Parts: sequence; C-alpha cells; structure tokens
Amino acid sequence: MAAQRNVISCRLYPLDKSPEIVVLYAKTLLIVIKNTMNDQNTAPEAEASTEETVYQFDKNEREVVKVRKSTFKGKVYADVRLYVKGQNGAEDIPTKKGVNVPVDLVPELIKGVSKLK
Repeated sequence: MAAQRNVISCRLYPLDKSPEIVVLYAKTLLIVIKNTMNDQNTAPEAEASTEETVYQFDKNEREVVKVRKSTFKGKVYADVRLYVKGQNGAEDIPTKKGVNVPVDLVPELIKGVSKLK
C-alpha cells in the first residue's frame, strides 16, 4: 500500500501584523497539523487487511492455484488466483489470472464451476 501524503499549504504573514492575528494564525495551523497527524495514525488500522491461504494445488511445475480468504475494510472475500512459483524459496507471485468475490457469492461461484463437469 502506498504511503499517503498530506500537504499543508500556508501563507506566512509578515511580522508587522498585529500579534493577535499572528497568534490566532499559529494556533489554527497547529490544530490543522495535529488533526492531520491523527488522521495518518488511524488510517492504517481502519484499512487493515488479512489474508489466509485455505487451499492450494500445483497446476504445473511453474504455477500454483491458491484459494485464499481475505478481509479488507471489514468485508470478507474469497480469492482464487494463479501464482507463479517463487524461485529458491522466494514467495509465490500472484498473477492477474483469478477472481476475487465477496464470500457470500461463493455458493454462486461453486454452482458455475460444478456445471463444467
């Protein structure tokens, strides 16, 4: 996941402005920075995702099919995907060939696959 960046744009007032305006501006800027930091600290927890391989089988000597269960933004998904086997103990690499559906649609997926027999 790419790191999110927040950019805060501000205009610095000349020091010859009244001290009350400079202090008010500084307080406002500190509140904006504090809120931005809080948003950045809570965002990863809200988007936490988990993945678990529940079944896999070799398609051939170079490829493996994995059935995975994942959770993203509070929703549970089923993923059936082709992976290229990693070399020398490296992790398998997922390909674009596969399907990812909400877990409540798995019965429909099974119906479709069973009609292939």
